[in-house]
Amino acid sequence: MMLIESLIYLHLDYCSVVYFSFLTKELRNKIQLAQNSCLRFVSCTGIKTTIIHPATEKHITKYSSHNCYIVDETPEIYNKIVLPQIIQDKFDLQWVYNILEHKSESDRILIEDTDPVDGFVVVPDLKWNGEIDTLYFLAICNRRDLKSLRDLTGDHLVLLNNIKTKTLQAIEAKYKLDSSQLRIYLHYQPSFYHLHIHFTYIKHEAPGILAERAHLLTIVIGNLQLASDYYKKITIPFVVRENDKLFARLEKEGILKCTKHVFFTSTDDSFGSFKTELLKSHLPNNPLARPCEIAKDLAYMIQCKNCSRNLVDTKIKFQKILPLPDNPDSSDWFCHGHNSNDFCLEPQKNDLFYGNCFVHLYKNCLSNFLTKNDVLVCKFCFNWLGVVEQSATKLWFNTVKFVDDELGVVESTGLSDVCVLIKNLFRNQLFNSLKTILRFKLDDGNVNYLFLWVLEKQLKVVFNDEEKNVAKILFKFFEDDSDEIFVQWHNDYRVEVTDISKVMMVEILKHLHENNGVFPKEFSISNDFLVSYLFMYD
Repeated sequence: MMLIESLIYLHLDYCSVVYFSFLTKELRNKIQLAQNSCLRFVSCTGIKTTIIHPATEKHITKYSSHNCYIVDETPEIYNKIVLPQIIQDKFDLQWVYNILEHKSESDRILIEDTDPVDGFVVVPDLKWNGEIDTLYFLAICNRRDLKSLRDLTGDHLVLLNNIKTKTLQAIEAKYKLDSSQLRIYLHYQPSFYHLHIHFTYIKHEAPGILAERAHLLTIVIGNLQLASDYYKKITIPFVVRENDKLFARLEKEGILKCTKHVFFTSTDDSFGSFKTELLKSHLPNNPLARPCEIAKDLAYMIQCKNCSRNLVDTKIKFQKILPLPDNPDSSDWFCHGHNSNDFCLEPQKNDLFYGNCFVHLYKNCLSNFLTKNDVLVCKFCFNWLGVVEQSATKLWFNTVKFVDDELGVVESTGLSDVCVLIKNLFRNQLFNSLKTILRFKLDDGNVNYLFLWVLEKQLKVVFNDEEKNVAKILFKFFEDDSDEIFVQWHNDYRVEVTDISKVMMVEILKHLHENNGVFPKEFSISNDFLVSYLFMYD
């Protein structure tokens, strides 16, 4: 039998995604840009799995979900029930012996002391991904007669101090982490019954660090110095699962009692029975992008939204109007390889490529504008219009307007565009909260940033006796990228960074500051962020 700890199953029925097990990853939408057609598919990145083969009954028990109980294990319970069960189970420790004998993992050894009594081997834990923030090492002693904390006496102080001192020296030399930055502990009950000690970075919330299982090495050494047979005499609490053989033995002896919770409910027969159940899909049929109101073969005059002066010499008829993909890297648009790489997002003379809040136009199609540091401003009123990119001119629907022959106007507001942007980010999120960074470029070349932390995307609040749906938000404005919080957010792969217009930045800041005023002063700030509501459903 083989046990796979993390697994994801993707059913590519357009945009249906079925999640299996407890793997949570960010999903992104990809759009193929082609002749008036688009292809959407789902992908997931950075999937890390742990495969255990062959999987024993102990492994299956460990990764199964069952009720847990705390046992106050006295020396009598250990000797009468727990120890006989350990011996009866006869856990396979050959993989441990292979490490000690250099038959496996020899290239991953951090440090080794070959002394048969007080020696040990230190190797990375299988769960460690190699990043310093999740540092995790196991020190495995050479002696094979020590199974767990219960076997330790004052005679083993030399072994414990030897492991602690030499492993700390090795970690500090290679990873520049001293003892004050490391969590050093033993498990009881352990995952395998050969004495080993865990070394983890204090920032890493490793599994098994809770009080009912982890015993800090410093405290263990201190206890053995006080009384050589300390762990032979004391009561040690530990956690046992309901599906563990040890639980059945403890229950039989009357030490634990299994509590069953049974609930009955009446269901409509049309939806199945307790034997079968019909699961209905309620997936929303959302469009891939915000519908574009600009039509083909209709002449448009592009005007500055602030002064209504023309930004083009003659009207433009767009022959190709297509949505832009979320990711401009063409290698990420398809699920398989292509012979040619001539996919190009550079708009030609009569092309218009659009996103939710902006358009890409032919780079030489505009007139009556000024540029500085790749920022476009209106020649007449100096209003901020957009930016010049490598192969296109990028304008926002809230900085310009498209006026057709029939005096129809295509435009938007900065605040509404921010709301559309945030709603679109939520379409790719698994949770009701998200973090995002909004940025815009000034004509002096500097970049301003707005950090948004949406705590609750749809919260019901009452304003002036009227119930409204709002998003509760923490926000903070930065004029540069030198702040420590900026570095933390920017290095977090889950945080989206999105370019917006100056109008969008001004209007969202005004909106958030106004609604920050509805909170009492003592509740208006949290973790140096301001608290506010965003009315993005009105």
